Amino acid sequence: MLVYQYELFKMLPSESITSMFTRMTIITNSFDALVMTYTNAKIMSKIFRPLPKTWEAKVMAIQEAKDLTKLLLKELIGSLIIYKALGGLTLLSRVIGFERASPSPL
Repeated sequence: MLVYQYELFKMLPSESITSMFTRMTIITNSFDALVMTYTNAKIMSKIFRPLPKTWEAKVMAIQEAKDLTKLLLKELIGSLIIYKALGGLTLLSRVIGFERASPSPL
């Protein structure tokens, strides 16, 4: 049953990153109890897969910039939460001048 939940894991509609990560943690902790283990890189891959297409650039940036075998799951989740909080606005887009329109001062 756990392997089934793991293999079919996906982000639920309107689910937060934190909630998705909590569900994945419950599954992987249950594996630990059964002496079954998955590497962080494999778990991260599983977390990346169900993210919306609009997150594809962020996922690719993380995969290219970080060594997934050394990246902590907490760091990954933190990065995804910040990305979502910024509405997908990345540092790169700020640097090249594609900032979100801000309300003009009165």
